[in-house]
Formats: sequence, structure tokens, C-alpha cells
Amino acid sequence: LGFAMHQDIGGRKSQEDRMTVVPCLHSGLAASFFGIFDGTVGDFCSDSVKDLIVPALLEAPAWKELVGGKAFGQAEQAKLLSSALRQAYVA
Repeated sequence: LGFAMHQDIGGRKSQEDRMTVVPCLHSGLAASFFGIFDGTVGDFCSDSVKDLIVPALLEAPAWKELVGGKAFGQAEQAKLLSSALRQAYVA
């Protein structure tokens, strides 16, 4: 997997946006995480989400089911991954 990142702060004094890249979330699953978090009115929220979202995803019940060793079809994998992301953001 190849990727590149670029930030441009424009006329602002500091960069408040944050990003997270995890090229491989699990060795047995072709899943990556790319997150861009907008820090429009400061960096507190964007820093917090950047630091908390991947650990929350990895603790989500649907994620644990997905990587628990049972074989799933592509549609079921997509459904579980979608559920895990929702669970992570609610956590």
C-alpha cells in the first residue's frame, strides 16, 4: 500500500488539523485507516480524536468479531467494519 500526505495551513498562524494513518489494522485483514480531523476552532478536538479513534476502533465489539478468527464473506466483512467504525466514534 502506498500513500502520501500533505498539509497546507494557508494564512493561519498554526496547523489545527490532524491526521492519522494506519496502513494495516490487522495482519489477517486487508483494512487500513486514514483519518483527517478538522481543527477549525482550535486543535483540542482534532488532537483528541486523532489519539482516541484507532484504540476505540480496535476495542469495538464488531471489530473484535471481525478479527476473531471466523471466516466472513466480503459483504459481511464490510458490514462488520462499518459497525466497528460507528461503535468507535460513539465510544
